[in-house]
Amino acid sequence: MKNTSFVKKIKKRIPGVEIHVAENQWRDRCWFQHGNQVCSWYVEKDGTARNFHRRREDDHSDMMTDYFAGCFYDNGTQLLNSVAPPPPKFSEGDLVRCKDNKRMNRWSLAGQLAIVKQANPLRLEMMNGKNHDYLSERDLELAS
Repeated sequence: MKNTSFVKKIKKRIPGVEIHVAENQWRDRCWFQHGNQVCSWYVEKDGTARNFHRRREDDHSDMMTDYFAGCFYDNGTQLLNSVAPPPPKFSEGDLVRCKDNKRMNRWSLAGQLAIVKQANPLRLEMMNGKNHDYLSERDLELAS
């Protein structure tokens, strides 16, 4: 992922965030703080962002004890979603239908209708009266 597109994505998701850059001879280190989380990554000289990392602001790695604070992510979107989750796909009161895919067929829910009781985290009330709070948004579609 190019660093310029990643920075645009951050500023769109978290308005007003300040991104700091520590320049280096080989690659630059960028970071920002959101709440008590510090997110950082390296920018190679070709403009590619790599090595995405998140930790608490008061947690630091200790080289003497083999303790590495925080966690690493494969890409910038995963890092950003861990700090500022994307908005929910459905709002409360929406009528949704379970898609006709392998998972919904296995659970015998394909084609059934439900009402969204809570958007984040997703909680559904099926038309047969049962409540579900373990279905993924990607398995649902708007019914109307």
